[in-house]
Amino acid sequence: MVCETSVVAPRPVTVLQVLATADVGGTETSILRLVRRLDVDRFRCEVSFLHGDGRLAPAFEKAGIVLHDLRGPGGAIGAFLRVARLLRRQRYDVVHLYGFQASFIGRIAARLVRPRPVVVHGVRGFVITDVIAAESRKNRVAMALERLTSRLVDVYVTNSQGAANELVRGELPRGNVMVVHGGVDIPELVPRRVTTTGLIACVANFRPVKRHPDLVLAISRLRERGVLTRCVMVGDWPTIEEVRALVTRLQIRDHITFTGALSEEDVQRVLDGADVFALPSLMEGLPTSVIEAMAVGLPVVGSDVPGIREIVVDGVTGFLVPAGNATALAARLEQLLSDTSLRQAMGEAGRARAMTEFSLERMVARHEDLYAGLRRRRGAMGTAS
Repeated sequence: MVCETSVVAPRPVTVLQVLATADVGGTETSILRLVRRLDVDRFRCEVSFLHGDGRLAPAFEKAGIVLHDLRGPGGAIGAFLRVARLLRRQRYDVVHLYGFQASFIGRIAARLVRPRPVVVHGVRGFVITDVIAAESRKNRVAMALERLTSRLVDVYVTNSQGAANELVRGELPRGNVMVVHGGVDIPELVPRRVTTTGLIACVANFRPVKRHPDLVLAISRLRERGVLTRCVMVGDWPTIEEVRALVTRLQIRDHITFTGALSEEDVQRVLDGADVFALPSLMEGLPTSVIEAMAVGLPVVGSDVPGIREIVVDGVTGFLVPAGNATALAARLEQLLSDTSLRQAMGEAGRARAMTEFSLERMVARHEDLYAGLRRRRGAMGTAS
């Protein structure tokens, strides 16, 4: 008689992603891409929103992701209690937290659960708070709290080396900080043909750190120099009305189009019709919009700041200009708009770099390795807190 031995497949790693909302933004879009591509036989991923769902929630649901809407009364204390209840009920292996508030609440709530889930703080910007300057009082206070409670975090995962360096500079343990670059699905981003539309694309929600006014001033200067150009600004809130007012004051309403937030498909169409991509931010983590632009073959003009500098190779895939310098921004835009062969060469180099360094496959594989390794660590910890 032959005895057959059945092989039991290992239990999937359970992961909870904790976001503020499901509004359209770089972090939310990146997490949507990640959870849609994780190996469902090895990982079971759920997503929760501290302040309620948003426009991306249907896309998460379409992908079969279980969602948890954690909004409710009681401010931070109420949010803490709702997170704690969810963690006790579901017993996740890994809790991946994004944003300072979610991370602070989640790391403490996880401490109350037995066995304790492994806690990951996902840092998506250059600093851990929503401020422009790392030396600001708000960020200094946040970093002080981060240091005090860092032992409740098993690993910090940043999407850029610049952010990782900033955490280490803030005296967080270097051994607990790792970098996983963001990525885009490059095979789906078909290379665009080189155009001569004079169109500049900018994809970024309207926040002070993005410095849309610098791009508006640059467009105004290009118009004064007789350069035939238009700009499409994709994004929404909260400072869009201020930027609209500046456009009106400079009398260039015919040269700038505001689209509001767009779907991934509509953003692709904007990029397809553009000649150049611009992002004049004062600070970035690792802007997905720049990777998307390079992936379709657009040269990029961006600020010479960490995050953008990590993606764009100056003089090869585009140009880096001093942050806040509209004159330098206008000069580089004019250089690219006037030279089709330069745009093509930089666009091809950018696409090659995006495929090599910033593919979605690479990002997903790094996260799968991370989560599997953390589950093993959790098993080694047992029920220790």
